[in-house]
Amino acid sequence: MRRSRNIKNNEGVLRPGALNQIRQLKLLEFILLGNVLSDRALKAIPAIEHIPILFNDHPHNLWRARYREFDDHEAERLTKEIGRYVPPRCIELGPHADAVSVYHEAVHARRAQLGRSMLPKDAEPSALRAERFATTLELNATH
Repeated sequence: MRRSRNIKNNEGVLRPGALNQIRQLKLLEFILLGNVLSDRALKAIPAIEHIPILFNDHPHNLWRARYREFDDHEAERLTKEIGRYVPPRCIELGPHADAVSVYHEAVHARRAQLGRSMLPKDAEPSALRAERFATTLELNATH
């Protein structure tokens, strides 16, 4: 699918209908982050469009979304056990996820991709700055 190179000033963080599309995914089905984030959001956090998003309607905690990484061998083992592909890195959305929480986790995915520390004390400040940016985009968006 080809995306427009023109960045619209009134774009929000997600493409229209993206959260509804994600919430309809079945177990271990996924959609790529590049097909969910708006062009404007992708420009702000490049090279993460290949990260899959999965939906979990029964999160164990109250998180809205979370970035997960499995060891490559663990992902392979799970794939064999389950009989379906389990991505080694993904963003998992809970039922209360919104555009801002998706963007927050996309920033974590980018940080991990760059090899930066994922300890909460290191990773959360940049993700919280990203949340402010995403909130501003959402407030100014016209859908």
